Amino acid sequence: MVETYYNSGQFSNTVKVLCKQFDRPFLLYEALSDEYRARKMHEKKHSREAQYQFIRDFAAARTTLDDILVRQVLTLDYYLRDYARKRPSFALEQDSYKEEIRAVCLKAFPESSYKDVIRDYHIEVFVPPFTDEKQFVLFDYQHRDPLDQNAEIRVLTW
Repeated sequence: MVETYYNSGQFSNTVKVLCKQFDRPFLLYEALSDEYRARKMHEKKHSREAQYQFIRDFAAARTTLDDILVRQVLTLDYYLRDYARKRPSFALEQDSYKEEIRAVCLKAFPESSYKDVIRDYHIEVFVPPFTDEKQFVLFDYQHRDPLDQNAEIRVLTW
């Protein structure tokens, strides 16, 4: 559990949120292990998305966290690592924000076309309870943290 959900760095924001639900980090990892075994997940390999879905299911079963919050922090961790062309199933729908995303892109990158911006970056809309207000977050995969290789992120103003 520690190797997958902590050492890999793929779930750093999610682990911080989950830890607040337990008295000690050890208790979080013990509960994760118990749930993993109960679901017999240790018997085979899982896709990256399945690991994220497991954390969502774990949070629903073992914490009092709001599902919208969990889904958004998982989405943040997911897109920090890779620019996934296929949207993960646990991510909140973004279709209702398409026009706002387009406007934000054109404002942030007036010299580029929307198509070029979307090709090079990912933009995700985060909403309460994850943020205080609606935020447009740009994931820049050309600029990564040298330690954890996470994409650089910037909040775009609307």
